[in-house]
Amino acid sequence: IYMSNRITYIDTIKGIAIILVVMGHALGFILPEGKITVITTGISEYGHEGQMATIVWKIIYSFHMPLFMFCSGIFAISGIWEKLRNGLGKYIKRLIIPYITTGFLCLWSRDHFGYWYLLSLFEFIFLANIAMLLASNISKQHKTFLYISINVFVWASFQLLYLRVGNTCLELSRYFVLYPFFILGTLIRPQIKRCDRILKNEIVICFSAVCFVLLEASIYYYPIAKDIFANALINSLIDKIRIFGIPFLAILLIMYLAKYKMPQLTKINKSLSYVGERTLQIYILHNLCVPPYGWVLEYFMKAGTAINSITLQIFYSSFITIYALVFSLSVGWVIKQNKYLNLLLFGKL
Repeated sequence: IYMSNRITYIDTIKGIAIILVVMGHALGFILPEGKITVITTGISEYGHEGQMATIVWKIIYSFHMPLFMFCSGIFAISGIWEKLRNGLGKYIKRLIIPYITTGFLCLWSRDHFGYWYLLSLFEFIFLANIAMLLASNISKQHKTFLYISINVFVWASFQLLYLRVGNTCLELSRYFVLYPFFILGTLIRPQIKRCDRILKNEIVICFSAVCFVLLEASIYYYPIAKDIFANALINSLIDKIRIFGIPFLAILLIMYLAKYKMPQLTKINKSLSYVGERTLQIYILHNLCVPPYGWVLEYFMKAGTAINSITLQIFYSSFITIYALVFSLSVGWVIKQNKYLNLLLFGKL
């Protein structure tokens, strides 16, 4: 969410990412808590019908937050050294104040505290900049290698800490998947122009698209055949390939679309860019108008065919998303007119 020196098509990517977040919540809020397992297993307690009734949600959740963290990482390092030296005041204002304020709003509306993303992003930005500061001071010649090495150590350390103490208030569970993609974003920023060579390579893009489709298909097919593989190591390896491979390929493909295809659709591209510039207010406000209609899931399950079920999921989540976007943008504009509310909710004066 923190940004400086905007790159236009990154706003388009952020627009796509926040729309996927809202769509994911629209479908996720209809799921009975504890009844359907997480994306890493993909197994539904409701059998085939439940599997198809949740497939769109699982596809969205397979890459939307790594995509969001990647975009945040692109703008997390550049131009903030002075802020780090002068203290964390601006970070606290931009992320922690909204986290605390919205935490109580979530506690009131959803019976849980806060938007974990704001806290995790604050932690990631802090750790990444400390790593860059250390790497730069140790050796400017090998700064990138040292930066990566320090962050690998940080990532592994937090995994061990999570296994030992659990999630805790620091949201340690988010580090496993999201921190690598955040760091990838920080590494891409200095090389953003060189990425064009990869994005222009049609063979790379086509191969990535095929791999992405195959990995997404495994969300449905692999859990069904999982018992065939008796080796726990093989199962674990396949899970890791899906967990990290799907987001990486999605980032590559969405960067390609945002850079070279979306500009041809001028109105859509401008709308996505407009939304992408306002991700914070959408992220904070959209939950207030995403209904937890459990009966919708049963309706999806009774759709008859897989195509009917998937179509209903897309239409339902799209309708809720449009409503949530209009609500968030409108209410966000009103909030911004008051400097105190703007500070408490959006971290800006």
